[in-house]
Amino acid sequence: MMANGAEREMVAGVNKTGRLWCNTKIHGGYMSTQSNSMDMIMRKAFVTAYLLTANVEQAESAVMEAIDSWDADDDTDVSLIRRALHAAVLSDYPDKPKLAEPPLSDELQAVLRLSSLPRRCFVLRILAGLSTEVCSRLLRLSSLSVDEYTCAAMTCLGSLHTISEPASV
Repeated sequence: MMANGAEREMVAGVNKTGRLWCNTKIHGGYMSTQSNSMDMIMRKAFVTAYLLTANVEQAESAVMEAIDSWDADDDTDVSLIRRALHAAVLSDYPDKPKLAEPPLSDELQAVLRLSSLPRRCFVLRILAGLSTEVCSRLLRLSSLSVDEYTCAAMTCLGSLHTISEPASV
């Protein structure tokens, strides 16, 4: 049950074409995630949490925790995403993440193949756009470490892109 008395339900999975999907319904509250903008926010929160945890169940749990603590009357959409990111960062995760169950785009699959700390720093700094200082506090790393892990992730992802690009003749 959410703070405003609404009930929520979240379902995630893979469609027939292998694309990740996420549906969240909020019943009894003032907002319905059936709207395109709210649906997009829920998808962004879920996919970002998924990239952080490399685990569908942990990502879903992080988003559900964010929804439970979110007040649709007083909080912004961005605060819902931030709460989901925070919950995902605080969740337990394996040292070596299990590769994704639901398929994502090739680019996001490459992010999931990164080791935990470079992946988390890249997702928070580059994809979520958080500052080095905020990432440092969330991940309990020095600012220098956050920058180094982010650069390492970008270098690794860049080299993967270069390898996958056909040489021009």
